[in-house]
Amino acid sequence: MSIELKSENFGEYYYLHDCGNPYERSEQWLGFFNNIAERIVKELEPKSVLDAGCAWGFLVEALRSRGVEAWGVDVSKYAISNVHESIKDYCKVGSIVDPFECKYDLIVNIEVLEHMQTADAVKAIGNFCNASDRVLFSSTPFDYTEATHINVQSPEYWSKEFALQGFYKELDFDGSYITPWTSLFTKQNLSKSQLLTNYERKYWFLQKENVDLRQRSISDQSICARLESKIAATEQELNSLLKKNAELEQSIKFANNEIVEYYSSTSWKITKPFRWLSKKLKGKNA
Repeated sequence: MSIELKSENFGEYYYLHDCGNPYERSEQWLGFFNNIAERIVKELEPKSVLDAGCAWGFLVEALRSRGVEAWGVDVSKYAISNVHESIKDYCKVGSIVDPFECKYDLIVNIEVLEHMQTADAVKAIGNFCNASDRVLFSSTPFDYTEATHINVQSPEYWSKEFALQGFYKELDFDGSYITPWTSLFTKQNLSKSQLLTNYERKYWFLQKENVDLRQRSISDQSICARLESKIAATEQELNSLLKKNAELEQSIKFANNEIVEYYSSTSWKITKPFRWLSKKLKGKNA
């Protein structure tokens, strides 16, 4: 498939409809790539970066604003035509299937290879590994619904392809600020024993973390159950008090009605003079 034909697949319609929210120079997308650039600079400290599949060049722009020599390449002529004027000299139309001309401290490849034929994706990985000792990589493992996702693979599939190039995951690297499945692959001359040791160490840590979280979850559930029991008892007590309060209000209302009826009765009115005279006489005798 030629570059021109691939480019047509990633034109204006794709960027408006197939990237979740419209892919444009918006606060959302600029903020997303600014955060990625900030983390890359802080954690990986690269001097030079190639964004392989740079789209509109937002990451290139964000990295260059932080003093990193960043370049971008993308198959889409439409995407490159939307690159900001300040970085037009650093982004170009091209295919990552073709070998790169330069070496870089870091190559970034975010959500690109799932759009490529399997053989082309493997070639691209070879090009990454020939041009850098570090590859920051992300490719969705489950989004099959998007029309251009023709090569959706599991993380272990990509790990195998990188391993064939002598690149392995940095197991302590957390790339979740990009996607949950982002990995940093680095060139490592490891024996099978060393590789096994590294993976076992990480596996043990994750297993221990998982057990601890499960225990905490069980403990939290027990606490929640006790709290729910207390809440139920409190609600029952409250309902009882509300019932007694309602009964008391009813009794008060009934008593008030009796008093009103008594003071409104004929006998109360007839005996009023006698009550007045009785008070007078008591006052004189005092």
